[in-house]
Amino acid sequence: MSEPLTCIGCGKHPDEIDEYIECAAEEGMSPVQYVIEEEGTYDKFEPERFYCTRCYIEAGMPLIGGEHMEVREISVSMLYTKSLPNYENLKLEAGVTIALAPGDSIEEAYEKAWKLARGQVRAQIPARGASPV
Repeated sequence: MSEPLTCIGCGKHPDEIDEYIECAAEEGMSPVQYVIEEEGTYDKFEPERFYCTRCYIEAGMPLIGGEHMEVREISVSMLYTKSLPNYENLKLEAGVTIALAPGDSIEEAYEKAWKLARGQVRAQIPARGASPV
């Protein structure tokens, strides 16, 4: 039988997962208390267990009740702000949407999208006289 209060995917306890440690500190509670009170996957798939964000994505983001959400596309947007003289700002922005085929890795798609967005922002920088991101 699986250990209670551990992630279904990685088997880690809330005290070992940075996202719960940080969120719990902000809320003034323990990571365990945070998971029990705030984690939407807690006790929904297996008794007294949850999915951390990474494992939830890797599991295909299952919906409560046994269905799975099909992710068809992901989007990212990057905004670079450079302070200029006279209290002005230069803002460069790039957004990318990537369509996913069945079986595509969501994490790899995000990595590719962020790389493309960053490349687009970097391409705009020299023409606008700002330093690289």
